[in-house]
Amino acid sequence: MNSSFEQSRVQLHRYVFAFLLVVAFGAGVLLGNHAPRTASAQDVQTDTATSTGVVENKNTIGRTLPSKVDFQQFWDVWQKIQNKSVKRPVDDVQLYYGAVGGLVASLGDPYSVYFPPDIAKEFQDQLAGSFSGIGAEVGAKDGNVVVVSPLPDTPAERAGLKTGDIVAAIDGTSTLNTAVDEAVKMIRGQKGTKVTLTIIRAGSKDPLTFTMVRDTIEVKSVKTEQLDNSVMDITISSFDEQTQKLFANAVLEAKMAHAKGIVLDLRNDPGGFFDSAIMVASEFLADNQVVVAERDSTQVGTKNRKEFVTEGTHGLLGIPTAVLINGGSASASEIVAGALQDHKVATLIGEKSFGKGSVQEYEQLADGSALKLTVALWFTPDDHTINQTGIQPDVVIVPPKVDPKKVALPVDPLKAKDWRTDPFIMKAMEILKTKIK
Repeated sequence: MNSSFEQSRVQLHRYVFAFLLVVAFGAGVLLGNHAPRTASAQDVQTDTATSTGVVENKNTIGRTLPSKVDFQQFWDVWQKIQNKSVKRPVDDVQLYYGAVGGLVASLGDPYSVYFPPDIAKEFQDQLAGSFSGIGAEVGAKDGNVVVVSPLPDTPAERAGLKTGDIVAAIDGTSTLNTAVDEAVKMIRGQKGTKVTLTIIRAGSKDPLTFTMVRDTIEVKSVKTEQLDNSVMDITISSFDEQTQKLFANAVLEAKMAHAKGIVLDLRNDPGGFFDSAIMVASEFLADNQVVVAERDSTQVGTKNRKEFVTEGTHGLLGIPTAVLINGGSASASEIVAGALQDHKVATLIGEKSFGKGSVQEYEQLADGSALKLTVALWFTPDDHTINQTGIQPDVVIVPPKVDPKKVALPVDPLKAKDWRTDPFIMKAMEILKTKIK
């Protein structure tokens, strides 16, 4: 599979496996070139005809739903808005895109989103790994807008945002009942402008306030570091357009260094391109091993599933590996972690991952707008569900408590990791040393 985004633009049907990181700065997604899926029809039972002649159905929870829709009512409402709204004249294009967006929003799925052309273009641009914003991955969880993870060396990280922070307000406006994509629009802005987030953080008695200056975010998604003479650290911060190339270089670097152990750091990695996840996992696995499986809504709970197997080279096969995960590890990073754990080629260390295991189909429409629709769920090779459950590490590490009011100091991205102060890497090194021959 080719994860070139330019190619994906000319294909109508592409899977986007995302964390709806359509957030303060962008969107981490997984793209693959697979046929679209159709969800099963809602389970209904037929009732009697009404006096208006429209047959009604009742579903299993008692709601009455029309089996036929009179679209004349839609146009009647449209006309009333045009004739009576205090905001008239109302632009027809605005009404049209608002109507389509409402259609998708009615599903009640935070990961199914309709993008008008301007937002769709932003979405595409951000997949290239460069965007303007604060560098915070934001998603929906338990009805809240939450920080999945701040990216390294970004305004969000330097300000002190943390995984799990609840974004309660943006520039003083409450996010209560605000969809993630709407929160994104509020957080985004031109480089050099300020945005203030009100944060609710576990362990903090009072809300915290963070004011950040938006900036252009350039992300190098793969970084390597020689931890000692025998172990190399490979950190993947996201699975973007550049990850496959950068990871291939990292594998070559590990070979040239004669690395006898690998620490694969996926902490705070929110996900990205599906093809990149398959490629990364394939480097640790043998030919034709299952990396991940999917089931659409009609198949959940059955043995019938579509499997995606390894491809390409297997340059790190047989090298003892420790994978680091935490609550900010989502989507693509969960696919990789789950695959390596199930095939018993790596020890997972850290905290339970986020639990974003639903599949979104991404379709670019004729006018430049786009639809991202949830169509299936991901499962690990051993058939463990990822969605909402997350990946459980083999060795649990509880990070040390930090004063919630203490603001993080700026991070020097060129500074080497001091693994002797990182409990996750310390445990990884301890385990690897017992396996390195």
